[in-house]
Amino acid sequence: PLRDVLPYVVFDELLGLEPRSHGEDHFGQWDALRKGMKQAKAAKEQRNKPLAAVRPLEDYVGAYRHAGYGEVRVTQGDEGLRGSYGFLEGPIRHRHLEVFELLVSAGGDENPFPVHFTHDLEAEVDAVEIPLEGQLPPLRFVRQPDTAHLTDQLLDRLAGTYTLDALELVVSRRGDKELLVAVAGGPARELAPVKGTTFGLDGAQLEFTDDDRLVTPFGEFRKKD
Repeated sequence: PLRDVLPYVVFDELLGLEPRSHGEDHFGQWDALRKGMKQAKAAKEQRNKPLAAVRPLEDYVGAYRHAGYGEVRVTQGDEGLRGSYGFLEGPIRHRHLEVFELLVSAGGDENPFPVHFTHDLEAEVDAVEIPLEGQLPPLRFVRQPDTAHLTDQLLDRLAGTYTLDALELVVSRRGDKELLVAVAGGPARELAPVKGTTFGLDGAQLEFTDDDRLVTPFGEFRKKD
């Protein structure tokens, strides 16, 4: 805790006060805190429920963003998941269900940050919650869609008119990566990328298939020639 000790030493010197054992006092508090954290870690491990992960690890890989706190990135390597947030970086270890721990080494100690992934009604991972501020509830970082695969060739193939009997959907392009859909002659609305060729619209999902179908909650539409 040298950072916290030095100001007191400087103040004593400037004010002409008798030197005090600030270093020893702060080190004692810091050492007690480290011991307490180890005890808390041991107690938490005893409370862990032996419940397996609910999905493959690769489903969690991606970028997650908070409007005020920036971006958390989750990657996968030979040894499992890793997470990074600013200067915090380390492996992500599974605890139970969709609760993990981001293990960050600092000062020779391994500090675990609880990491809770959440999913939407379609069971797709949609966010990660991390308690970064002690006085605040866990911060929610929303998953950002991966659009690298949305090439011009693919988007051109997806665009077109799809029909289900008398019902018609018109899918069109806007900009470099965006798709719009208009239902039964209504206004065009933006489709939000989810993964692959699956997109979201008002909480529902629409999936484009390789055989020119568009699968929606209202049925399967076929692309007109």
